[in-house]
Amino acid sequence: MLESIALDSLCKIGAVSSAQVLMKYIDREEVANGGLIEINVNYVQPVISGKGFSAAAYEPDTSGIHPVIITDERPFSGFRAEPAEDDPPNWNALMPEAWRALGEPASIELVLCWDQIKDVEIESVDYSGGITGKRVREERTVTLREAATGKVVAQGLILGNEPAILQTFIYDEDEDFIYYGRVTPEILIEWLQPYVEG
Repeated sequence: MLESIALDSLCKIGAVSSAQVLMKYIDREEVANGGLIEINVNYVQPVISGKGFSAAAYEPDTSGIHPVIITDERPFSGFRAEPAEDDPPNWNALMPEAWRALGEPASIELVLCWDQIKDVEIESVDYSGGITGKRVREERTVTLREAATGKVVAQGLILGNEPAILQTFIYDEDEDFIYYGRVTPEILIEWLQPYVEG
């Protein structure tokens, strides 16, 4: 019990100096998918404004894994939403473990910065009874930067899955509805893979 409280406190401090201690407890969920990610996300914040920090150089022609961290402009202080929701730092726990620089913030080579998010309506159908059905696809703009320099490596527009098809008739709907095609961790991993796995 006391150990869990101590680990939780170290994770919440979010200091790079805490990483060495936390590495001894890497097998604990709150450390591997919580505290160490939080430390890394806070450590990479300068990259969002195009500044580098003390990190490993990104050499795309070198074979092997180029560790990556996902962040946005908000400081990360504990989990803010469900991992699959609009909270990119939480998505770090959904990336392949080999891609993460857990406990070693200075070994991060790449930082994925999530920028604009918008929903694009693909189709709208008006049904009897005044009910409207829509198909909407999520679009996320991302910028991949070198950790050491802040330089842009790639920019892209990541599209969500194709939403379900609207039927000609509906039988059990009593209010307007939307079928969403969201960006999933699998889609993001596919986009990142050529840069991370050299």
